[in-house]
Amino acid sequence: MNKVKKKMKEKNKKFKKALIATTAATSILVNQGYDSPFEIIDDTDSEESISQYEEKKKSPFKSKFKLLMSKIPQPVRAIVLFPLWYLGWLLMAVIEPLYSTLVAPYLSTLSYWLILLGLMLLIIIVASIFIFPALPLSKSINKKTISLSIFLIVTLAIFDKLLSLYNADYLKYSQIVKFSSICVFMVAILVYIYFKNRKVRVIMSNNQYQFRS
Repeated sequence: MNKVKKKMKEKNKKFKKALIATTAATSILVNQGYDSPFEIIDDTDSEESISQYEEKKKSPFKSKFKLLMSKIPQPVRAIVLFPLWYLGWLLMAVIEPLYSTLVAPYLSTLSYWLILLGLMLLIIIVASIFIFPALPLSKSINKKTISLSIFLIVTLAIFDKLLSLYNADYLKYSQIVKFSSICVFMVAILVYIYFKNRKVRVIMSNNQYQFRS
């Protein structure tokens, strides 16, 4: 019974998270699709609305989105889409300043480190398949190893930024330092995977695990 309750709680949590994410995404979509919330309840004819969109030279996304939403009955739009527009406006009011101040100036740097992280994880996956062929991939690449990889990359990124700011000569050797560090990180994670799973012996016939005492 306890296991069933735990499973039900986990499912409820997942459902709530999915519902929140869906509502947020939908509200932002509605907010970006309509310039004003009163356009949502404006029950104009489809042909008139098309000509209006063409005259105003709205983006193809907005025109198509409004035409699609205009097929929904007005009461439904008023009850569902109208409050979603305001929720989307609130979210955009919070997200846009954060994006412009925190993300946009460092977007290229952020994407650079994310690509490095992705490459590192990909190499670890390929290496673990060849080095530990009998070990399931879920044992080598899981939340712990991914979290460890993210921690190491973030640490390297911070040190790289600090050294580039306070040591002008570092820029000459930054690529070598980063390449060497990532190689060390990959070896360290593979060693961690080995020691974490060294007591696991896989029985290939039925995919069960047998632990040595």
